[in-house]
Amino acid sequence: MRPDRERCVRPFTRVRRLRDAQTRGAAVVVPLRGMKYGAHADSALIQLGNAQLRSDLSCTVFINDPSAYDGGELSIVLGNQAIAFKGAPGDAIVYPSTALHEVVPVRSGERLVSITFVESHIADQHKRTQVYELNEIAALEGLSMKWESRVRLDVVRQNLLRMWSTT
Repeated sequence: MRPDRERCVRPFTRVRRLRDAQTRGAAVVVPLRGMKYGAHADSALIQLGNAQLRSDLSCTVFINDPSAYDGGELSIVLGNQAIAFKGAPGDAIVYPSTALHEVVPVRSGERLVSITFVESHIADQHKRTQVYELNEIAALEGLSMKWESRVRLDVVRQNLLRMWSTT
């Protein structure tokens, strides 16, 4: 396997570790030379062979060095602001598939990225956000929390997953 393709595959082992989600292995390498990909939100359902994946999160992994091309930033509208990303090899950007995003024109060189889509076990974005926030509290406060409080927080998170999970 080519070294740039190997760099593409490695990050997806980490993406698959996203809690409460699955990817079903939908990785695609997209070269863009002198091109752009206009503003869009990703398709709600992605066909993968005989199966469909609901795209809750999108993930872009940068493969080649950003100095290999001019332009080509991934621009994602979050809230009322567009944020541009141009990562180093192996950097991954995970964002809601519902977010308006685009790849600005590549002025020179070649932009190589790998993309995949993540289907959460929780279909509703608002419910998913609540579980995410509980995970953040556990990560930020976990070591300073009393053990009993941490266990109770995990019980709440697990019970919400039971209630809201689609699997």
